[in-house]
This record gives sequence, structure tokens and C-alpha cells, in this order.
Amino acid sequence: MDEQLRQAVRRHARTRCEYCHLPEAHSTLPFELEHIIAEKHGGESTSENLAWACRYCNAYKGSNIAGIDPSTMRIVPLYHPRHERWDEHFCWHGPLLV
Repeated sequence: MDEQLRQAVRRHARTRCEYCHLPEAHSTLPFELEHIIAEKHGGESTSENLAWACRYCNAYKGSNIAGIDPSTMRIVPLYHPRHERWDEHFCWHGPLLV
């Protein structure tokens, strides 16, 4: 991946995971440049489709683009950090991300 693009995505994320908001400085593992929509699903390596992610969030999400809502049992798209507001989907309750 182009280093200039990597650093642009990192700056955009303000050096925190775009999924859980963990500051990069508080992680023992290096953060990763992550395709929001995986390349195998047609996602491109552009700043619009790349997120700065901690290793845990990147591994948990993997190449998935959707999940099953346990309340409705419907397939729903996963959170997209470029199109959606974090605080409309998540919040911290002490150490628990909800």
C-alpha cells in the first residue's frame, strides 16, 4: 500500500481505530490499514474505502460486509466509518463497547 495513502487514512482517523475508537498509542499491536469493503467484494484501495483499524477490530470484521441483526434476524450492512456516524451506532459503557 502506498505510504502516503496509509498516512492520510491514519491522519483522518486521528490515530485511533475507526471501529472501536481505541487510540493507537494505547495498543500493544500495530494498527492496520483495512478495506471497509473488501477487495473480494469489489472494494478499492482508495481513501474512501480504507479505514485505520486496531488488529482486533480488523480481524473480527475480516472481509465481512454484513451481519445478522439478532433482534430482527435480518441481514444488515456492517458499520461504514466513511458514511455513518460512530455515535449513532456505538457507545462506551465503562470498558464495554456497545
